[in-house]
Amino acid sequence: MSKWLEKLSPASFRGVPFYLIEDPTEVVGRRRANHEYAGRDTPKSEDTGRKQRTYTVAGGVDGDDFIEKANKLKAAFEEQGAGKLVHPYLGELMVLGEATFTYQGRFASFVFKCDEAGEDANPSSVVDTRGVVASKSSLAQQASIDSFVSSYDVSGPEFVRELTFNNMLDSLQLLGGDLSSSVDDLSGLIQQPKALADSLFSMVASIPRSPSVSNNRVAVLGDLGVASQSESLVQAVPVAKTKPRQRIEKNNQSVNQLVSRAVVIEESRALIDMDFESQSQAQSQVNTVVDALDDVSWQSDDVVYRQMVDLRVAVQQDMQARIPSLPRLQTVKLNQMVPALVAAYRYTGDAANEQQIIDRNSVTHPRFIRGDIEVVHV
Repeated sequence: MSKWLEKLSPASFRGVPFYLIEDPTEVVGRRRANHEYAGRDTPKSEDTGRKQRTYTVAGGVDGDDFIEKANKLKAAFEEQGAGKLVHPYLGELMVLGEATFTYQGRFASFVFKCDEAGEDANPSSVVDTRGVVASKSSLAQQASIDSFVSSYDVSGPEFVRELTFNNMLDSLQLLGGDLSSSVDDLSGLIQQPKALADSLFSMVASIPRSPSVSNNRVAVLGDLGVASQSESLVQAVPVAKTKPRQRIEKNNQSVNQLVSRAVVIEESRALIDMDFESQSQAQSQVNTVVDALDDVSWQSDDVVYRQMVDLRVAVQQDMQARIPSLPRLQTVKLNQMVPALVAAYRYTGDAANEQQIIDRNSVTHPRFIRGDIEVVHV
């Protein structure tokens, strides 16, 4: 036997073997764009690159189990994505195509028409929505700090600094953080607005977070003087006061606004790494943060307002990208007593989710459940 015949590999597709019936056909060449011009006899054919190679392979399977063999080939041809075609003459090729089957006696033949799969030389662009939120949060933080520095002033009598500091502590205590180790540090920075603002942001960021804690912290924004956009934005006529008293009130307003902005900015950052149990939980949380960003932006100067709006948009786009991949929570009403195993199979399609239903609904007797239960669809 000739040595070249010994080097030929048996034919197969995705590892499923078959016999060759006819020699393959292969179409190769160059792509071209043909141009014909009015009033000119000479045309022009423009080379636009190598043509995609196409192949036609005729093969078959036989034997008592020819139907099973044919079915395996069908499954291989229908599998998603490009598959490896091994051909004695053509070698190993990654192709996509379709086959036409014919059955006769104990033999099934097919004609497989396919194209080379090639590769994507230009990878698709994916927006890092979490990175955008982080970037917009940093810009909003810097704008908030700059706004605070421009409006904060504790010059004058000592009681201006004392009352401003006491109001600052009151504002921070509303957030539920432990200030015992930070009081002295804040006191030392009371006359350094930039360092003070940085420290306040760090303190807010250090408070542990979870969806429930975040909602409680956002809820205190009203106590910090953050008005909803639905409320009147008309300012009351100021009552005549001494300059130190006016300065104290302005400082208190600046501190409260800075703490409010720090809360919503850090809550926006927290969404990036927060693990949600379901789509509904994620949607509820993002709605809370987005509404808070909206409220805070209405009591901001033009620069801070623009940064807050940009951050709100970034948060919404990030969650729009993430929510579809989260489990879906459904409330199911059981009108009759059924075991948790049956409920898992019936409403999730997988009996292995039995323990999930038991844990989520605090089921005491897994063999007897009834009424409304929550089911998570992964």
